[in-house]
Amino acid sequence: MTFKLYLEDIPISKNLKKLLVQKKFHKKNFVSQGDDYQILFTANSSKSRIISKIAKSTGIRISKIGKITSYAHKSQIIDQKGKKIAIKESGYSHNF
Repeated sequence: MTFKLYLEDIPISKNLKKLLVQKKFHKKNFVSQGDDYQILFTANSSKSRIISKIAKSTGIRISKIGKITSYAHKSQIIDQKGKKIAIKESGYSHNF
């Protein structure tokens, strides 16, 4: 499975936002470092309405950060202008 992730849609902490505003760091350097302790899941786009409804009723914040693409493409992170972002760290690959 490969993914297309949109950098601006990936949620970050308030503290990291402050550092980014101060231009001490770049968000792209944090998206593959791990230790985020959030649940990442995939779902068919036809289920987005029910997922939103469940999230609202339970008070759980859910962020859509990308989409599944075909195996013919490598996973990508896309910036606000639609350009691919090169990431040096590939993070951890879970094999289930």
